[in-house]
Amino acid sequence: MVGSADLEIEPAELRLVVELHHGDQPIALDDLADSFSALSSLYQRHYSNSEDAISKLYVTRVSSGSIIAELAPYAPFFGQAMTAIGHSVTVADFTKRLGSGLKSFISPDQSQSRAKPSADSEYSPDQKDAQQLREFIKPLVGKSGASLKIQRARFEKIEGNRATYIEYEFSESELNRASINMDRALSIESDTIRGHYTRPHFEVMLFFDSASRGPGKERGRTRDYAVVPEISPRALPVYFRTGVEGNTKEAMVRGETNPLTDVAYIVDLHAQMIDDEPKGYIVTNVHNSLPLAQDGA
Repeated sequence: MVGSADLEIEPAELRLVVELHHGDQPIALDDLADSFSALSSLYQRHYSNSEDAISKLYVTRVSSGSIIAELAPYAPFFGQAMTAIGHSVTVADFTKRLGSGLKSFISPDQSQSRAKPSADSEYSPDQKDAQQLREFIKPLVGKSGASLKIQRARFEKIEGNRATYIEYEFSESELNRASINMDRALSIESDTIRGHYTRPHFEVMLFFDSASRGPGKERGRTRDYAVVPEISPRALPVYFRTGVEGNTKEAMVRGETNPLTDVAYIVDLHAQMIDDEPKGYIVTNVHNSLPLAQDGA
């Protein structure tokens, strides 16, 4: 135990418990401060009551080992911190907002698919949420063995007991993937303001028209072109998402088959649109490959 705040605990009080496990690499103090500042800003944007009594998150306990912080919403009244009205419901909802917000960036294509949405998918982070969530997880991104737990805990004042319920737990690879997709989403949002945007397509057939021998690019000049008949009859530049599991193109062209003449691919992709016209593709996922009929076969 390295610290504890002098705040009264109400009977059966709910708190948010955030555990940042930083693996074998330390977290810089300014990065940690920025992380919790973003968490506080996200909370105040969605849960502040009014200008007269702005509910804020207060640190009620910090534990050693992994960085474990217990947070509770309080509002200032006459110079004193008082339990915010309806705080138990607020803590439960904010816990879900954090967890489901991060999940939406870990598997963005799944959340946009035609499958029936889950309860978590009801919350769709906006651009400001994405910025603050990205800043919140930033101290853990790229660190070997890092993980994040977001919990709600119920405290009993009389007995001094704490019942903790694990709501969400994110691994190193999930945090890295979420960060990549947040950066991409924020970049797409900026392009949309300038009249550029992307449109997702799922399980469409892609035919290579030309392909380089090198790895697929995410941006810039490319020698990879492909036709996606469902979107456009023209061969357009094709780019490939690179994530924690490697480059998508490598999974497509691996093996002895000729990607130009032997196979077609069933993929998920984002069509890059300018003035409602497709100008290129970003392949995000490969489902399958299909052999093409050979001449004379």
